[in-house]
Amino acid sequence: EEEEDEGEGEEEEMKKTQRVRAQNNEKKLHHSERYDLGPSWFWPRSHKRMVAAIKKFGLKAFDQYDSGAYAMDMGPGKAATYFRTPSPPPGDMMRVDGGMYSLVEAISSRIPQV
Repeated sequence: EEEEDEGEGEEEEMKKTQRVRAQNNEKKLHHSERYDLGPSWFWPRSHKRMVAAIKKFGLKAFDQYDSGAYAMDMGPGKAATYFRTPSPPPGDMMRVDGGMYSLVEAISSRIPQV
């Protein structure tokens, strides 16, 4: 009985994977139609797996612009809060070229068809 339960679980997982793949294929966007809504930055010194994934899938990363003035919306009826920050060292904070969706696309394209 336990073996049947395991088989049913694997079958259900395969069905879920197929649904995700189908949804991804239906919603593929042209590169110019993508939106990078964040948070999509990463810190290479801390996120070693992210660096490895970017290399593995042949993607590119670039420095996150992070100097100058910022305004933070504090909510309805509240005044915005303003900040000024210095530039981080080059390579300290990065983004994936094409947004994180590029990484999702690269990974999902490697999921074997069943």
